[in-house]
Amino acid sequence: MLYRTLVERGHFAADSALRRKVPRLLLAALLMGATVFAFERLLTPYLGGALIVRYAALGVLVGAGSAVYGVACFVTGAYRIADLKALMRRRGTSNTPKPAQE
Repeated sequence: MLYRTLVERGHFAADSALRRKVPRLLLAALLMGATVFAFERLLTPYLGGALIVRYAALGVLVGAGSAVYGVACFVTGAYRIADLKALMRRRGTSNTPKPAQE
């Protein structure tokens, strides 16, 4: 609904870079989903145990899914190392406290 509303109001237009990234991001998401599905089957005995064991199993599921998604984004070319460096530079400059003026 958000996408449709933004397009109708003229606030969003997909450029060529976005069109190139979307299929790659979808592939990365499918790989993440397959990983979570496979790990869930392996961790089923632990997902019903004591609370701390369930939390640990859930942490493994989330961690494995996140790791696979991150790696898949770089392997498929959806993101490059240069993109990550540029993002870190932007974040680093915006959070830097300004020196006090005397």
